[in-house]
Amino acid sequence: MKSLSLATFFLLGYHCQASLIRLPVGSTWTNNAWGDGNSKDSTKGMKVVDVDLFDAKESRIKELKENGHVVICYISTGTTESWRQDYRENKSEWKKVQGRDMGDWEGETWIDITKLDKIKPLMTRRFQIAKDKGCDGIEADNVDCYQNKCVKGKSEKDLKSYQLTYNRWQTELAHSLDLIIGLKNSVGLIKDLAPFYDFGVNEECVQWKECDNYKYFTQLDKAVFGTEYSGSVSKICSTAKKEKMMTKFSKSGRWKNCFDGDKKLPETVYYPEEEKPEEKPPVEEKVKEKVKEKVEEKVEEKVEEKVEEKVEGKPTLIRFPSKTTWSNQAWGDGKVEGSAGKKMVDVDLFDVSKAKITELKSNNHVVICYFSAGTSEDWRLDYQENKSAWQKVEGTNMGEWEGETWLDITQLDDIKPLMTQRLQIAVDKGCDGVEPDNVDCYQNDCVNGKGSSDLKSFQLNYNIWLAQEAHRLGLAVGLKNSVGLLEDLVEYFDFAINEECVQWDECEAYSHFSKADKAVFGTEYEGSFNDICKTADKYSIMTKLHTEGEWINCFVEEYPLPETLYYAELDPWEKFYETVGHYNMPTDVRQKLLAKKHQKFF
Repeated sequence: MKSLSLATFFLLGYHCQASLIRLPVGSTWTNNAWGDGNSKDSTKGMKVVDVDLFDAKESRIKELKENGHVVICYISTGTTESWRQDYRENKSEWKKVQGRDMGDWEGETWIDITKLDKIKPLMTRRFQIAKDKGCDGIEADNVDCYQNKCVKGKSEKDLKSYQLTYNRWQTELAHSLDLIIGLKNSVGLIKDLAPFYDFGVNEECVQWKECDNYKYFTQLDKAVFGTEYSGSVSKICSTAKKEKMMTKFSKSGRWKNCFDGDKKLPETVYYPEEEKPEEKPPVEEKVKEKVKEKVEEKVEEKVEEKVEEKVEGKPTLIRFPSKTTWSNQAWGDGKVEGSAGKKMVDVDLFDVSKAKITELKSNNHVVICYFSAGTSEDWRLDYQENKSAWQKVEGTNMGEWEGETWLDITQLDDIKPLMTQRLQIAVDKGCDGVEPDNVDCYQNDCVNGKGSSDLKSFQLNYNIWLAQEAHRLGLAVGLKNSVGLLEDLVEYFDFAINEECVQWDECEAYSHFSKADKAVFGTEYEGSFNDICKTADKYSIMTKLHTEGEWINCFVEEYPLPETLYYAELDPWEKFYETVGHYNMPTDVRQKLLAKKHQKFF
């Protein structure tokens, strides 16, 4: 089976949650899958039934669901099991990913989680079996390899990032198939992974005094199912009650519960439906319509001729798919964070050396260079070398930022050469793209005597020009903040960057980018980490929180880093509308075409 890429599953993410079942805190359950009493646990009064994926018949799963149960199918995603049918059918591929022997479980061997590319197609097949059998979700076992010396020569510290990446990939794969998924044990990763899993499963947290860790699930109203094999029943049940866990203990080969069954099984609940992406006509249809109805014959001929000239030697632009990982080394309250395991690295255009950019790119990072496109900064070298030109286009003072002044965006003809120079610096240093900051002047009283409604068309005009000028020079470009213009500008920009959309309840607006499979990078400076990450995940925003002088990520690092992606080559004529959005067209042609959509801007 062909392996699906990590980027593909990042794209799919939680868009599938419209049909995902939700297991709230207090969900009752029966364990028919594993443990000391697995064949002797009644389903009566139990909403969730845990079964072994390979042992349970499809007819049995169907029967359980018809009787109002939610069926979770147990599989091992962290070991090879020599008795499983899929192993026997494909021994050579399973053996390639084997790590150390488990020792106490005959025929079972840890998987080497550093070999993710080889593991993924094997696990994709197992998840698909669950989907085909009718399972509602998956209990993925042995996802704590990193703590069990599973790979020869690798320590727990070496393997932790691989484990996080692998576990998060499993959640994305499950959700893409409309399956919920539970985190089994792996207590050391609960804080990082609870926002992404749908429930937790634990063995012996009372015995090992680890149950407190499951608050990261219960605080999100996600069920936690527990088992214990020894100890005081009263202590087990009192701890379970305190931590809101649905715990059962093994006694005389049977499961006994610390909770009562449901007198009547509750209705199955689902995650809230998300807004579906608007259905838009294919690009080809838009092109035909525009050409036929809105573009004069004379302009059409000129466009065809000019686009062909441009496309022949055009640079290929890097593409940032939804949920691209990133490191912020350019700005914010946090200390400079490391770049390991993060595909995109954001740096300050003027402060970073060309050698550093070259080093990052040689390590498979994509480098985005930050600069301000909406203000003058009197400490920058290009400002000091050309003060009169910068002072000519200055608007109102920023106030809280000493030495920084808004640009008067009504003076576009004088601003453009200054910004082209900055973009050229980015090209010369080897940046893959740029993050132009302060492109929301129109909302910040940046020009004396002009209000937001007066300046909006100037802002749109300027931002579109910035995107096209960057593309002309072969640079990807991101839209920073400017939330009120997202819908108008998504087609021109390659990614988005936001500060504090959770705090200001503005994150939903970024659906315009995520639905177009364009990455959104976010930062927050205060608030609940769980709430921030839950919102970020809902809208596919790769968010980091500044806390105690550090950047803390809602997402996990990637090892190894994925391949760099590029926009597909564009056909010179049939795709000219996309070309207008991504490359700088001759001014007169661009104005006539875009004026049809943005009547006021040109």
